[in-house]
Amino acid sequence: MKQYLRFSLLLSCLSVAVILSAQNPVATLQHKGTTSVFYGQSAFSDGYAASYQGDTLYLSAGSFVSPSSIAKGIKIIGSGQFPDSIGVLRRTSILSSLSINKGADSLKIEGLYINGDINYDATSAINCIKILRCGMKSVNFNSNAVTAAKNNCSIEECFISGGINFSSQGNNLVIKHNIISGSIAFTCPY
Repeated sequence: MKQYLRFSLLLSCLSVAVILSAQNPVATLQHKGTTSVFYGQSAFSDGYAASYQGDTLYLSAGSFVSPSSIAKGIKIIGSGQFPDSIGVLRRTSILSSLSINKGADSLKIEGLYINGDINYDATSAINCIKILRCGMKSVNFNSNAVTAAKNNCSIEECFISGGINFSSQGNNLVIKHNIISGSIAFTCPY
């Protein structure tokens, strides 16, 4: 009888541990055939810090603190911006704005809900950024010089609750199949 009670208690403790760890956000980094796993709200920042150009960072459902800026051309893939229709899955939520800076060429962001804006660095040329199926407040393409143009960037199938602000030079900027609650504003930066 004592063994049965010990086994039941052990099984109950393991069940609680599994349930609690299932609520913990997880980031999985794929780098040249190796996998690294990071846990907690800082998992996105920790995984990003460990990543290299061309890596893929998968984010589970849950809330994450973002890195101070994105300056590497990696793939960041979340579980989606809208919860599952039957309420089983939660979204991948980034708790603040994202800043995209020099060095982020070939960055791909997909399936995130960003509690803020996406801001492109105004002082650097940034190329080939692809944002797919994300939710955010607004997108700001900024540049303060012709040498800081944004080229071959796209925003597709996103929900943008604010708007898109262009104060930038750029070629082949693609905005398609989005839901934009605000406006699209173009201003000449120079």
